[in-house]
Amino acid sequence: MTGSLGTETDSPKSATTKIRILRAIDRVLHDTLNCRNAGIVAQLCFSISRELANSSSGRFCDVNPAGFRHTPADCESCVIAARESGPGNGTCEEGDVTQDSCFTSMLKGKCAVSNCTMPCFTLYKDLVLNIIDGLAYHKIIRDRHGNAVDLEFTDVNPAFEKITGISRETAAGRKITEFLPGIKEDPFDWIGFYDQVAQSGKAVTIEQYSHALSRWYQVHLTPKDEDHLIAIFFDVTKLKESEQMLKSLNEQLELSIEEKAQQLKTINNELDSFAYSISHDLRAPLRAVNGFSRALMESFSDKLDEKGQHYLERIRLGASRMGELIDDLLGLSRISRRSLKRRKMDLGILAQGIINELKRRDPERCVELLIAGNLEVYTDMKLMRIALTNLLDNAWKFTSLKQTAIIEVSSTIDKEGRIFVVKDNGIGFDMQYSDRVFAPFQKLHSRNEFEGTGIGLAIVQRIINRHGGRIWVQSSPDECTAFYFTLKNGGEVIVSDE
Repeated sequence: MTGSLGTETDSPKSATTKIRILRAIDRVLHDTLNCRNAGIVAQLCFSISRELANSSSGRFCDVNPAGFRHTPADCESCVIAARESGPGNGTCEEGDVTQDSCFTSMLKGKCAVSNCTMPCFTLYKDLVLNIIDGLAYHKIIRDRHGNAVDLEFTDVNPAFEKITGISRETAAGRKITEFLPGIKEDPFDWIGFYDQVAQSGKAVTIEQYSHALSRWYQVHLTPKDEDHLIAIFFDVTKLKESEQMLKSLNEQLELSIEEKAQQLKTINNELDSFAYSISHDLRAPLRAVNGFSRALMESFSDKLDEKGQHYLERIRLGASRMGELIDDLLGLSRISRRSLKRRKMDLGILAQGIINELKRRDPERCVELLIAGNLEVYTDMKLMRIALTNLLDNAWKFTSLKQTAIIEVSSTIDKEGRIFVVKDNGIGFDMQYSDRVFAPFQKLHSRNEFEGTGIGLAIVQRIINRHGGRIWVQSSPDECTAFYFTLKNGGEVIVSDE
């Protein structure tokens, strides 16, 4: 910015003076941004200079009859200010504001915008004219009591017409009630809200539906003073429609998920009830088969040859195996129907007790048990005992061919949270068959190699799922197998009080 702002000093008074004059220049720039009449520009400068200098002296005259400024030089040639004696002229102290200095500084400041900063001014003008957002300069119209009753569109940019469908000729310089008569019937008080923002002096951004234009707009309001503000806005109708559509789809999806979940719950309950009922119903004929085969063996074994006795023994073994399957099926059904009762427990102590029972059952085995410390969790004690028993029984069984078996129970922490591990150095398996590990009645080894019904790990998985966790396995043939599981809202590390 160029112009005479007084002697370059660092005194507070001088700095204050310059700030006052610069603010006045800013006011001139703001109010004459789109003005092409030099006389109006000069008259405004002259008026503000008298206000700053607190002087009523001086006079203003226009020496350019045409009055239109086309070049920066016209600005200096079209205006004169007569100097008269008084407070605004004569000798003054450093930092004093004189009418002549104010007028000269502001006028030169206005010209400097056209001269020295013309590229910036042109850029600003091009920006306003070419931005895709609508821009409007507003004036609050008040009644004699000071209440806001209307909103004048002092000027708008070309994007305003594209966004609202209202031409610049229709809106510029007119009140909103003149070209949008239904604006006051809008549920949202546009005039009142604009007035509140102007009075607050704080910029505000809102998204609001205009009933008069039947569109959604995002509006950013910047107050200039209590009666003027700038509005930058753009049409967000499509975005709102998309949001509404997405919301509707989400609601439908949630409803559908809820319905499907309820249906699935009903089906699972029916399946559990069916399995429970069938299991009970199968027990009666199974007991009959087992009982009569035993009676035949005891009473008529001397009348049966070796082949007949072999067949009868196979019948008894088959009935016994069916009984085991029914028991496992009932156990699986009970797990699905049983409510969770979480309690604080130590998996390490539980694991030690289970291994001790296995050792009593098979005292000849050489098994090294490695249990980590701090394995306390909040879980259903009965269900967790079933799960850990199945996992450790599995490890005990598949390490039976090892001279020294090693079974580890530990935990680790990663991004998923706390993960519990049951690992053994048993025969392992090929991971290409891992999808069969947790499937009911699926076995990776024949019954001749290792006993079992193939439902133990399915029970473990269901128990872990009931706790909101998950279970997975990693294994290498002839090396090791490790089962990993999490327990949601119960597997956090519990710090000892000791």
